[in-house]
Amino acid sequence: MGYTKMTMPLGSDVRVLLYERRRLVREGLAAFLDGEGADVDVCSELSEFGERLRTGPDAVVVGVDGADDVLWTVLERHARMLQRVRSIGVLTTYDVMTTRRARKLGITRIVLCEAGLEGVREALRGEPVSAVVREPTVVRPRAANGVAPRLTDRELAVVRHISLGLTASQIADELGITGKTVENHKQRIYRKLDVQSQSQAVGVALRRGLLQPVRPVGVPATIG
Repeated sequence: MGYTKMTMPLGSDVRVLLYERRRLVREGLAAFLDGEGADVDVCSELSEFGERLRTGPDAVVVGVDGADDVLWTVLERHARMLQRVRSIGVLTTYDVMTTRRARKLGITRIVLCEAGLEGVREALRGEPVSAVVREPTVVRPRAANGVAPRLTDRELAVVRHISLGLTASQIADELGITGKTVENHKQRIYRKLDVQSQSQAVGVALRRGLLQPVRPVGVPATIG
């Protein structure tokens, strides 16, 4: 299935329905969209969201960070409406399960918070995503001058231990940190390397020369 290229300039004729439970994020997004000239309909309560969604906005921006069963239930109930408009999810940290669940409900673009308000604008103006795309488009921050974000020394250490086959718990013991900290490092590594799994992270790190291939004990560096 293909798609038709379309841009949606923001303006007073574009009505954006916004739901975000976090007040600071909600008010920031509302002020930004209003400054862009959009007609912003702000919801702070889920009970209002479903009702206003039925009025037919041009686009929906919904915070899916820390989404609970109540939010998912409301989104599932109105999935058809979400699929008819440009639906965008706002997420603090990239999470595969949340992203896939959002896609099934018609939220075809995910904007990571570190992409900034410009990321929301880009998503609202971007191309609609084909239904055959396996993951929603994730709007990430652009690297300066096209240079890929660099891994910190600690992130490199985590990748190195992953490549050795260690579990998160074992890595935590080796580095003297908590398992939760290891998971946080892994999520940042995934974002920087633009991957979704440990094996992909190791593969990209090897291709970029960030890691040296691990050879079995007793096998020389060169053969022949």
